[in-house]
Amino acid sequence: MIARILAFVAAVAMVFGAVVYRYGMPGGPGGAPDDSGGGTQTALVVCAAELGAVCDAVPAAVVEPAVDTADRLIAARNAGDAGVAGWLAPGPWPAMVDDARTRTSRARLFASKGTGLAAAPIVAVARRGQLPAACTAEVTWKCLGDAAAQTSYGIGGDRPDTSGGLLLRAAALSGFFGNAEWATNDLEDNADAQTWIANLDARLAAAPGFGAPSLDDFLVKPGTVKVFVTVGAAAAGIGGNVSFEVRTPTPAATVAVSYTASARGGRQIDLEPVDTALRAAGWKVQRNAQTEGLPSPGVLLALQRSS
Repeated sequence: MIARILAFVAAVAMVFGAVVYRYGMPGGPGGAPDDSGGGTQTALVVCAAELGAVCDAVPAAVVEPAVDTADRLIAARNAGDAGVAGWLAPGPWPAMVDDARTRTSRARLFASKGTGLAAAPIVAVARRGQLPAACTAEVTWKCLGDAAAQTSYGIGGDRPDTSGGLLLRAAALSGFFGNAEWATNDLEDNADAQTWIANLDARLAAAPGFGAPSLDDFLVKPGTVKVFVTVGAAAAGIGGNVSFEVRTPTPAATVAVSYTASARGGRQIDLEPVDTALRAAGWKVQRNAQTEGLPSPGVLLALQRSS
């Protein structure tokens, strides 16, 4: 009898060992996909590289472009594999990630919309007297995009692989459609809109070749493009420079910097030094700041992935 029991136990052990060898321990490395929060990654706070020196105010933060963080979090099997305790970023990136995960039947990673910390409009910085003629009275996204149809009119902007680059393209399309309620099918079904944004994309892509890969280069190199579009925080110190004018294209779009803790293992951070750093970087610090004038997070993500 004892021999039979020992044989049974040995057989169970062999089966369990085979399962562990093939799939790993439940919740451990190589474990079967689930959304229980298992995984081996240490949860860390992530700060979007686009925020520059602001990230220095978050001790031990992982600094990487928001696009890279989004790709990693969308692909994560569960909260444990995501390895993120919170995310400091400009724009609704956490909502974009959760929208994508929901569409693929994966659990959301963030518990809330986060805490809005600061905001800035998307602006056009123009060399004095070099705005398109149609933009002289009022700078609109439509008149800027129409000017982009002329290959001779140079327009620069934040790189397309950054938060600013994505959000300015979305704001421009909101200007073309006349509101921020457009969806991806509105763009797919409108040949004029596709041509219009393609012209703008072409001018933005050409700007680095003319010596304006960034706002800083644009400001110190007079022979480059005529207008540079960027998130307003970067242009905060230009107001007194008589060689340039800073205008907010209409319809206006505002980008908010938010901190969003994860739903599982989330961690809050000390916001006081972050506020100080944001203020020094040109952001208008205000609690509950919100990104406005842009399409839904799902549309933003689709636009980013199609660029």
